[in-house]
Amino acid sequence: MSNDANNPDDARFLAIRLIKPKSADPIHVTSAAFAYCEPIPHKHSAYGEMHSPPISFDNVPPETKTLTLLLEDPDAPSAKPFVHWVLVNFPPRTPYLRENLPTFDFLPDLGDALQGKNSAGKVGYYGMKPPKGHPPHNYHFSVFAVDKELTFAKDEPVDRDTVLKKLDGHVLAMGDLVGTFAPPK
Repeated sequence: MSNDANNPDDARFLAIRLIKPKSADPIHVTSAAFAYCEPIPHKHSAYGEMHSPPISFDNVPPETKTLTLLLEDPDAPSAKPFVHWVLVNFPPRTPYLRENLPTFDFLPDLGDALQGKNSAGKVGYYGMKPPKGHPPHNYHFSVFAVDKELTFAKDEPVDRDTVLKKLDGHVLAMGDLVGTFAPPK
């Protein structure tokens, strides 16, 4: 586990570290709820209201067919990052993801985007919940510009590992927003 909440670069095995984009020009990922490497508000956590935060992005390549977002906590006490959100196939011209998206498999208001299972075994966004006594954890909101729609067989899981395999060789550009969250005392 990383003990330095201000050093998001030591996070191994993050999706953003495992994917090689076709362009070095990054997507700019921001949030109206928090700044880069700053605390994520309590209401977005599993200790609070569990509302997904608003996420904005720009500098998306014009040839992008879909966008994918993965939210990961590399500071969780596990071999792989804890996955808080898997969202695939949302439109590339979407200016932002609004706060408190529903936790449905399909999001018709977002171009029939798919939400996959997080590490808690639930579909959609799962708020931050570092164990009590832990220092602040880093949360990576990684956005990927994809050159095709990701398709899934009927019995195929929409989860981090499957999405990573499908992204391989199809990411035009990517960007990462890091926020922190500490457990309540």
